[in-house]
Amino acid sequence: MDIFELTILNKQKRIMAKNSIPNLTRIHAALVKKLTKNEMFKTIPSDKNCGFSIIKTEHLTEHGSTEHLNDVDVYQMLLQ
Repeated sequence: MDIFELTILNKQKRIMAKNSIPNLTRIHAALVKKLTKNEMFKTIPSDKNCGFSIIKTEHLTEHGSTEHLNDVDVYQMLLQ
């Protein structure tokens, strides 16, 4: 990287650090961190890039893939 790029990156970091306000309280952030380490739950991206969701791993494996794969608007069943 040249000096110009480094200068821009440093300015971006300073601006973003000043203007970033967390949308979670410390308690909520700690809970999310705890849940991400728990095998009973998964954190997955939510629809339309609005953050993330927490879902039971069992529900995700049982319903998530079958509901998605059975969507006829996305997939077409192949006949043998």
